[in-house]
Amino acid sequence: MWKKIKNWRDKNISNKIFYWFIFILVIPFMLVCLINCASAIIIMFLKYHTLDFKNFYIAYADKYSWLISIVLFIIAFLFFLWFYVSHKIDNMDSPKTKQQKSNKASDKEFKTLQLKMLALNNRYGIPKNNLTQHTLLVGTTGSGKTTTLMFLVKQLTQIFKQTTIIIDGKGDIDLINKVKQLDPSAFVWEIGGTTEYNPFATKDSVVLSDKIMSLFDFSEPHYEALVNDYVLILTETLINKNIDLTLENIIKYFDISELKQLISKKNSNYEYLEKINEDDILGMRSRLNVYRQQLKISIGINNNLLELITKHKTILFSINSLMYPKLAGSVGKIIIQDLKELTTLKSVNQKINIVLDEFNVFASETIVNLINKSRSFNYQCFLSFQTINDLKTNNMNLTDTIFGNVSTIVCHNIKDPNTAEYVASVFGTQETEKLTRQLDFKNNTADMGSVRAVDEFIVHPNDLKTLKIGECYFKTTLSSGKLFIKKIAVDPTCLDGLIQHLNK
Repeated sequence: MWKKIKNWRDKNISNKIFYWFIFILVIPFMLVCLINCASAIIIMFLKYHTLDFKNFYIAYADKYSWLISIVLFIIAFLFFLWFYVSHKIDNMDSPKTKQQKSNKASDKEFKTLQLKMLALNNRYGIPKNNLTQHTLLVGTTGSGKTTTLMFLVKQLTQIFKQTTIIIDGKGDIDLINKVKQLDPSAFVWEIGGTTEYNPFATKDSVVLSDKIMSLFDFSEPHYEALVNDYVLILTETLINKNIDLTLENIIKYFDISELKQLISKKNSNYEYLEKINEDDILGMRSRLNVYRQQLKISIGINNNLLELITKHKTILFSINSLMYPKLAGSVGKIIIQDLKELTTLKSVNQKINIVLDEFNVFASETIVNLINKSRSFNYQCFLSFQTINDLKTNNMNLTDTIFGNVSTIVCHNIKDPNTAEYVASVFGTQETEKLTRQLDFKNNTADMGSVRAVDEFIVHPNDLKTLKIGECYFKTTLSSGKLFIKKIAVDPTCLDGLIQHLNK
C-alpha cells in the first residue's frame, strides 16, 4: 500500500517540477518576446519610417532589438526585485508580516507531514500523532460537518486500513446511506432492525453486570446497590451454568424463582435471594421486557463486537433517539460498555477509531471514562455535535470535559450564539494594539491619543456564524508544538486520485 502512495506522491512531485520549469524558463522568454515586439515596432518606425509586416519581421529579428529587449527585461526585473525587497524590509516588524511568516512556517510543516495526516484539503489536515488525543467536529445542520466526518472515515478505512466504529445518537437515515456508499460491506445495526448484535457475549460476570445495569436509571443509591448485587449473582450463575447470554435468558432469570432453581440451597447466594423482596426486582424485569419488545431480534446471540472488528472495517450503530427516547440512551450506554471491554480483547496494536455523533443521548460517566483513557486503549475518538447544549444532560455538563480533552477542533458554521462564544474562547485570544484619539469636532482637530494593548479573539464569534457550507476554522497542534488556527475550505475530493490508485 505504501509503495502505491509513494508512487502517487512522486508523480505529483514530477508535475510540480514541470510547472516550475515553465515558470522559470518559458514565462521569462515569453515576456522578452513581448518586449521585443515593442522594440521592433520602434526600430521599424525610426529606421524605415513605415509600419508593415515585412519591415516588422526584419526589425524583430534584428540583434539590437533583442539586445534592447533583454536589457529592458533585466532593468524591469531588477526594479521589481528592489521594490519587493524594500517593501519586505519596511514591513519586517509589522504584525501582518509576522503573521505571514508564521503561516509560511506552518504551511512548510504541513508539507513535511504529507501522508502522516488525515487530510481536510490539499494543504491541511489532522496530524496523525494528534488522533489519539481526540478530534472535535462541531457545526449546525447543513454546514458540511457530516461530509467532513465521512471524508475522515473514508481515509481511515481506505488509506490507513483502520477499523472505524460509528455510534449515531440520532439515527440519521442519511448517515446510514453515506456509510453504505462509502463501504458496501459495512456492518449497520439499528434498533428493531433485522441485523443481530450481541453485547452480552462475555465470560466476565462483573463486565456483564455493568452492561445490564447501564440499561437502568436510578434515583436512589440504596436501590441501585440492591439491584446491582442481584444482577451480579444473576450473571455469575448464568456464566457458571453455561447458559447462553441472551436478552431472553437474562429476562427469564431476572425472575427470582427461576434463578433460585439454578443455585444450590447450600450456596450463600441462595440465602441472599431468599431475603430479597421480589417487588424490588419486578420493575427492572418489566422494563427489560419492554426493551425486548422494542429491540425485537436486533439483540441476539450473533455478532459480538470482537467478531465485528475482525470482519468489517466500518461499523455503524444507528440509535434512533426520536423513536426510542428511553431505549436509545440505554443501548448507547451498553455499546460504550462493550467498547471498554473490547480494549482487553482486541490486539494491543490494533487502532480503533470511535466516532460519537450526537452522543448526549447516551452520555454517562462511562463515556467520560472512555474519552479520558482512550489513548491507553489505542482508541482514536471523533466527537461530533451541533451545540454545547448537546453536551449537557440531566446529571452532568460535559462541555469543559470534552473541550479540555481534545487537541483538534474542526468548527463549521454555528448558529447558536452561546456555542459561538464558547468555541471562540477555546480558540483563544491574542494581544493587539488599540489606538484611541480625542477628536475636537468643533475645530476639526485631533488631540493627543494613546496606544494600549488589548486582548482580542483569534477567531471572533461572528466569524463562526458566517462560515459558508464546507468552510471551517481548523485548530490543531503541530509536531513542533506550535498552535495552528486557520480558516480553510474542506475538499472531500482532494484524495480521490490517491484512493483510486490504491484500489487498482
